Amino acid sequence: GDTQGQVKSDGSFAIKSILPGRWRLWVNGAPGYLKSVTLGDREVPATGFDIGPGPAPPLKVVIGMKYAQVDATLATPAEGTGPIFGVLWAADGGDMSTVQNFPFDSQGHSTANIPPGRYHACALSVAQPWALTQNPGLLKLLEDRCETVDAPDSGRTTVRMPLISADDLKRLMAKLDE
Repeated sequence: GDTQGQVKSDGSFAIKSILPGRWRLWVNGAPGYLKSVTLGDREVPATGFDIGPGPAPPLKVVIGMKYAQVDATLATPAEGTGPIFGVLWAADGGDMSTVQNFPFDSQGHSTANIPPGRYHACALSVAQPWALTQNPGLLKLLEDRCETVDAPDSGRTTVRMPLISADDLKRLMAKLDE
């Protein structure tokens, strides 16, 4: 169903009458990111929560507007001249919407503004990272080879990203197909 709520100045809104069932929350057109979802007095994941029979407790949603700035450099110099993209994704195994891609410049630097939280961070030597980074299996294989970075609430942090070569990526993709 389609249930809407009005956003208050602190970035929160409540949704009152929700029908029983399994729900997933998307926030469209909000000036920020989904910070928290609380059902009654317990926090629930936006990726899926259940509303039982009977009167549902109010659902409170908070939109965060303070981003963290991540300044990234490559941990090793890039070989070759192909494009390099930084990839960050939530370290808590959240949904795929947390994946962020951003290009590195020719000096091996990049900056991204992301919602605060803990992320895996890697640089990929690939022209089009989007197809790869929407692959949960590949991201799982990359976790051990990436840095973990904590992005502070409206602060800045730096990270040195390990560079995963195009050949490495091919090998990892082949592993997934086994």
